[in-house]
Amino acid sequence: MENLFRVAGLALIGCFLILLLKKDLPVYSFLLGCGIAGVILVYLITILEEARREVTTWLSDWSVDGTLVLCLFKVCLTSMVTRIASELCRDAGQGSLAYLTELFGTLSALIMALPVFRSLLKTVVGLF
Repeated sequence: MENLFRVAGLALIGCFLILLLKKDLPVYSFLLGCGIAGVILVYLITILEEARREVTTWLSDWSVDGTLVLCLFKVCLTSMVTRIASELCRDAGQGSLAYLTELFGTLSALIMALPVFRSLLKTVVGLF
């Protein structure tokens, strides 16, 4: 929870500084934005590592097949990465690249989710 406030504060202060610098020093404002984005990504990686450890603990406690859960987490992570990349493309004025990034991410998530669909189909066929 404290990391959330740190990231939100960093983002708000960064936005304020970027807006101040944007008019006179656009290159520095861009570099500041990239630096702040990098720091936020480091926080994101630490949170993802904590989530991975927690899910690993759950799977070992419950004796659940980890491949399906791992597949679902990969799909969620693909969704987040696609969203970030497409928004960056859209902010850069490249709407067509943003659309293609979203399309590629959607198709990638669909392909990654095929083992879940296969398992679900086996379960449904097994009921009949």
